[in-house]
Amino acid sequence: MKILFISSFYKPHNGGVEQYIFNLSQELIKDGHQVTVLCCNTEKVRQEEKIKGVKIIRLSCFKSPFVGSQFPLLKPSLKNIKLFKKTFNNQDIVNIHVRFYILSFVSVLYARFKKIRVFATEHGSCHTWLNNPFLNIIARTCDHTLGTLFFKLSNGVIATSKAAGEFTKHLGAKNYSIIYNSIDPKNFIGKLQPENQIIFIGRLVEQKGIWDLVEVFEKISPDFPKLKLVVIGDGPEKKKLEKKKNPKILLLGNISNKKVIQNLYRSNLFVNPSYSEGISTTILEALACNVPVIATDTGGTKEIPGIILYKPRNLKSLQKKIINVLSNQELKTNTFEIIKEKFSWEIQYLNFIKLCKKKGIREKICAE
Repeated sequence: MKILFISSFYKPHNGGVEQYIFNLSQELIKDGHQVTVLCCNTEKVRQEEKIKGVKIIRLSCFKSPFVGSQFPLLKPSLKNIKLFKKTFNNQDIVNIHVRFYILSFVSVLYARFKKIRVFATEHGSCHTWLNNPFLNIIARTCDHTLGTLFFKLSNGVIATSKAAGEFTKHLGAKNYSIIYNSIDPKNFIGKLQPENQIIFIGRLVEQKGIWDLVEVFEKISPDFPKLKLVVIGDGPEKKKLEKKKNPKILLLGNISNKKVIQNLYRSNLFVNPSYSEGISTTILEALACNVPVIATDTGGTKEIPGIILYKPRNLKSLQKKIINVLSNQELKTNTFEIIKEKFSWEIQYLNFIKLCKKKGIREKICAE
């Protein structure tokens, strides 16, 4: 089959959606399918190229005047229009990721016009949150108008978690299929050797709850003098973190996935304090390394077994749970097998192919 993935952001831009598409693409290519990704050229790189078997087409874009680089807008040029239309030629399946981008909406309209089977994949489990209350009202209004139409125009809806699926029903979708975010278990063959460190992996933005973790870490530091906080990732909050000049907070920035896994194997605890989440890749990776995980009870996180949950922004609860884990390090976790059985890309790929070949697309299929 020829499969076209559509996402406003794609590599070299890093994010959970980009990694999801990349990993699913690799499984498709291994089985002989042809994969193309159509995205916005947010990083100002080559317009067309092929990376690890994936053909990438990038459309010219510019930043939104209200929310900047978060919502790229397509340049209304003749070149963009020709490239956009050409990319849809001879495709068997179109799979559009994330509902609220201009590229997503024009793509579902054009796919229906071309009579190509189109699936909408939702990664989030709540309305988009912005710092501006007025923009939040606009975002919700768009969700319940254009978002609803987006799902209704699609031949089928895919969710990356049950929580995301229920959110699509809130926006008007009748049914959904679950293709979980996953990992490749073959990448996790190391041994856990903790070195007195808590680890955070994610984009350094307020919504990820990084400051909650930093505040709790600094409170417990006197009781755990050898403890370090390792922060992996980049974003607008990084400069503020650097200004703290805390020698026990190590800012590693964006590093290779191999080094991420190496750092996980050296960690006593992984914390994900995010205020909203789908099925986090980094949580799956931590569990695959048998690292204890504390995470906010938000989105699809509760669907992953073996996690210690707490309510978002509840710093007292977070502090108590961190101290409990650090004080009971003799309690070993063995979560690798759980992740391998349910959150493997090999399994999710088979569910995706089953869905693509299914005639009654709107029936609900859950990848259990």
